[in-house]
Amino acid sequence: MLLGACGDDGPVGPSPDASEQPPWWQPAPGAYHNWDIQLYAPFDTSGVRDMYVLDLFQVLPAATMVDYGDGEPVTFPAGSQATAIAQLHGRGAIVVCRVNVGAINPMTDPDAAKFPAAIRGINTMNPNDADEVFVDIRTAARATWSAALQKRIELAKLAGCDAIDADKSLQIMGVGFNVPFDEQKAFHLAITALAHSATVQLSIGLRNGFMFSSNPEVVAAYDFGITEGMAATTCCDEVRPFIDAGKAAFAIDYLGPELTKQAACAAYRDGGMRDGLLKDETLSSAVRDVCE
Repeated sequence: MLLGACGDDGPVGPSPDASEQPPWWQPAPGAYHNWDIQLYAPFDTSGVRDMYVLDLFQVLPAATMVDYGDGEPVTFPAGSQATAIAQLHGRGAIVVCRVNVGAINPMTDPDAAKFPAAIRGINTMNPNDADEVFVDIRTAARATWSAALQKRIELAKLAGCDAIDADKSLQIMGVGFNVPFDEQKAFHLAITALAHSATVQLSIGLRNGFMFSSNPEVVAAYDFGITEGMAATTCCDEVRPFIDAGKAAFAIDYLGPELTKQAACAAYRDGGMRDGLLKDETLSSAVRDVCE
């Protein structure tokens, strides 16, 4: 479970001087408690929420041609939720766009050809995307597809996203490559630098990977975190640096035979969890629940 503290709400740390705040969104713990994540159909963003996490390719407002400088531009089609960002912004909601920074779907991603076959790893076992595979995030391999990664992040800015959910950024074991700690850390710092660059200036969240919160550079680099399936475990020490730094940590837990709402909510109460959300693994609009 992603916890604010073990047994209480825990400290959130002092806020930096306003004059030193960056121009991108930086959510504090509990400030966006009313949120939802919908990455797969069916979609329904009519609910009044403070924040939605949606897939970048689904919310592109119009067909967009991206030039990679190699003479082979790629056109990304308008998404099935092409009007979602404008509508949600009209209601004052924050839109976090899920950007797959460490995996691709070779069959459906418009830019799949920009990721060479040599850097593709094993299947991610995503229950909602049977063809999704990891890509090699190590520094030497990343040089062959860094342009595609940068363009995905720039596309999020162009689409109007307020922030990036950096999905599949954690690659320590079982991805088809040997990714040591220093290479994983380098990847975290690289993608956050792209999001915070002068031409993008987007907030970015760490998806899973909270074992890296013991590293001050990683904590400082990200603006918030999103973690999945943590209600059955205790990981207060891992996420405390994020919460202590005043950074929101959004937890997604999956209801089912192995986890009831009662058990999840008890874990949240015991740990002072402020931003927990109960879904099913389809991550659609079909299931959304919160603890009272």
